[in-house]
Amino acid sequence: MKRTIVILIILSIIGTIGVYAYTQLGVKTDVVLKQKIIYKTSSPITSSFVLGDDIALGTASGKLFIITKDGTVKWSKDIGTNISQIKSDKNGNLLVCSVYFYLFSPQGKKLFYKGYKNYIGLSGKFLSDGNIELIYQSLTDLSYIAVKTDMNGKTIVSRKIPDLGETSFIKITDKGNILFVGARGELYLLDNTGIVNNVVLNNKNADYHEIYARILPNGNIVCGYKVNFSENQRVPVYLYSDTLQSIKQSYINGPINNVIVGLHYLVFATKDNFLLYDFKGNLINKKIKLGFTPIGYSENESEQVFVFSKNMGSEQGKPIYSVVTIKNNKEVGRYLFSSSSIPQIILDSKDEYIFVINQNTLSILYN
Repeated sequence: MKRTIVILIILSIIGTIGVYAYTQLGVKTDVVLKQKIIYKTSSPITSSFVLGDDIALGTASGKLFIITKDGTVKWSKDIGTNISQIKSDKNGNLLVCSVYFYLFSPQGKKLFYKGYKNYIGLSGKFLSDGNIELIYQSLTDLSYIAVKTDMNGKTIVSRKIPDLGETSFIKITDKGNILFVGARGELYLLDNTGIVNNVVLNNKNADYHEIYARILPNGNIVCGYKVNFSENQRVPVYLYSDTLQSIKQSYINGPINNVIVGLHYLVFATKDNFLLYDFKGNLINKKIKLGFTPIGYSENESEQVFVFSKNMGSEQGKPIYSVVTIKNNKEVGRYLFSSSSIPQIILDSKDEYIFVINQNTLSILYN
């Protein structure tokens, strides 16, 4: 009798776990995705951008490749120095950030390159008015240059950003305004005339570390800290308007492993959950995989990809990564693999292929 009761208790626990997993990740599938290596570069891949069914890759040695999902190189360029960023506009033009900025047509024609003595390219963006904003970092001090150009590389307006202190990073809005994020929680919003507004995040708590900021598709700005080293592990999240007016403040149980802005969701990968918010700061959904840690996310118009990791607990054991694809809140594919480095997982923007970038190797996952 006791044995029967124990067995029933165990089955009940297993059933509860199964129901919990079902509600968190959707209906399970037996579809195991296939992996295919389609290209290897001679140096590490440092930047990427999905172009429909193709992908643009930039490497540490300055090579730029446009590669199809079957591994064919449509065209390539040798810039000569590390490529830190690739962006594309709606027409397929590519903006490439290295020491200089380069603009290439969809067919690979160089439309312009633009640089300044004692400055290096930092970040660039296609603007909503059809022009381009370029940010250069000084090699001699803590200042920057912001340059607005047309599609031919002609300068429309140029301005020097003064020394605002030690920066973590700089973001560019769709309107061409610049969000300067300081290492100690200072945020400055600048336009062509200078500083429009500034705020300081809570920096009195010495346990808050790793500041981040993201510009959302609706223009709102989300920022905060990833880590709280105190016993209370919550970290603050701040939501501002495009003019740095406060909208909302909330807290997330940290640490935060990653912050991703998708087409439809703002996603926080925390220690235990993926938290999916809309761009107004409302929590929409949670995803969890028992025994795994959330680390990466990608989405297109119809599908989502969640990436989890699991440390094997030994110096020799490589971490295991689990890729789960969700469509209409149902799991439609999964893949499990090990890697000594953290891979980048990007969902194809048209079909249901998944690009996997691992050091100098490009693979795809498919049904």
